[in-house]
Amino acid sequence: MEEEEDSMIEEDNFTMMCPEDAEFQKPKIISLCCVHLPPLGKLPSLETLSINRMFSVREVGNEFLGVESGETSSSSSSIIYFPNLKTLRFGSMFNWKVWDFGNEDDTCTIMPSLRSLQLLGCSKLKGLPKQLLHQMAPLQHLKIHNCSNLEEVYSKGKGDKWQDISHIPDIHISGDYTSMNAE
Repeated sequence: MEEEEDSMIEEDNFTMMCPEDAEFQKPKIISLCCVHLPPLGKLPSLETLSINRMFSVREVGNEFLGVESGETSSSSSSIIYFPNLKTLRFGSMFNWKVWDFGNEDDTCTIMPSLRSLQLLGCSKLKGLPKQLLHQMAPLQHLKIHNCSNLEEVYSKGKGDKWQDISHIPDIHISGDYTSMNAE
């Protein structure tokens, strides 16, 4: 029966059929423009993700990773979400306020390959998740444009959270460009 061969991912009004052995399990690029943010963190081959114009999204958290309620990892295994994601772009998400994956957990790794993060037109977003900004992360490029709250707190020399991103080699914040190579 075809239903037995397919797995289904559901998130509010978003439904995606995923044949178990199909190439869909290995997408490298996804671009989204829908009403609710789907759980994509367990797609092992995803390298580029662009999410745009999701006006109803106000918070991004564990549901984006694909964490199911009550899901825990055993002490002998580590869960890696978005294991091969290199580029992440959010655009025109005007009502998005909170991006938080909760407490840091030694058994959970989030976006360990992320090299480029772009936030464009996310004016209400208040901060970036600490899991993406720690000094060991490979993040090389950060672009923040038309995100007034983020621009205020992450601005070089003025922002309260500049120290959280100052280790990133290439930073663009609404016209201001900082490069570790140029200093």
